[in-house]
Amino acid sequence: MQASVWTGCAVGMVLAVTLTLTSAQPKAGCYFEQVAGNNTVYLDTYSGSIMPCASGTVFNVKTCTCVHGENKFKWCRPRFAMDFNSKTVKNKVIRYNIGGGETLDLYKGFAHFTEDSSAIFWTFKDRPFDPNLQVQMRFKDDPTSKAKKQVLLTNCDAKDPPGKPSLLVFLDKTQLNHAKKNLVRVRARTYNMSQGVEVVVPFKSGEFNTLVVLKAMDTLSVRIDYEHGGRTINSNGLVGDLVKSNSALRLGSCPMQNNGFVGVLDWFDYYPCWPKV
Repeated sequence: MQASVWTGCAVGMVLAVTLTLTSAQPKAGCYFEQVAGNNTVYLDTYSGSIMPCASGTVFNVKTCTCVHGENKFKWCRPRFAMDFNSKTVKNKVIRYNIGGGETLDLYKGFAHFTEDSSAIFWTFKDRPFDPNLQVQMRFKDDPTSKAKKQVLLTNCDAKDPPGKPSLLVFLDKTQLNHAKKNLVRVRARTYNMSQGVEVVVPFKSGEFNTLVVLKAMDTLSVRIDYEHGGRTINSNGLVGDLVKSNSALRLGSCPMQNNGFVGVLDWFDYYPCWPKV
């Protein structure tokens, strides 16, 4: 559905995407303008700067924002691709089913999550993960929520030892670290590194953040593209394959734990490969 462009990270990753956009009339009061010949950026007329769209999105004049685009590179396809534009949770890759969607409230193109909401990817239960994988999502948290730690993505329980996820992505709003910034923490464990590693990037509360998590080339890399421009990239070494999980991979809360993300999700993609060009 979309791919991302990584620059400046330790392994020198470069991912690219070809996107298309239908021309439209600008929205009244919009301070952004399209840049001729390149719809992956836009002109901020207030500052005079050309700003990048979030990875996998293109600038839409009508909505005065960057919107989800279409990946033209078919050799690395997502296993799960959701945009929440239907009345029920659907995967555009029909072969793989999603469960737990009845806990989500879907309207206006967003999935609305509460602390006990979840969408479950059963295909990963007791099955190995691919050597390379990438997760992409665009989320906006509810800044009024009092929950300080909110799970975005996890397999809740993993083998060797049980009770410790092999993949965990959560919001940390304790504001005790990194100059009191709200943080996204990504933790992963492999058979080679059973204690796992963590990569941390700041997110902007109350705004849309596009999150890209890439495990490839013995590296765990995390990138955030911010709604109004700018990005943060961080990475850490991670050798080996992710530990198989006793539980299915899921967006949101683990069973009976009410520890899930509170806010809205615009779209979510899971690639069992590295969608580079």
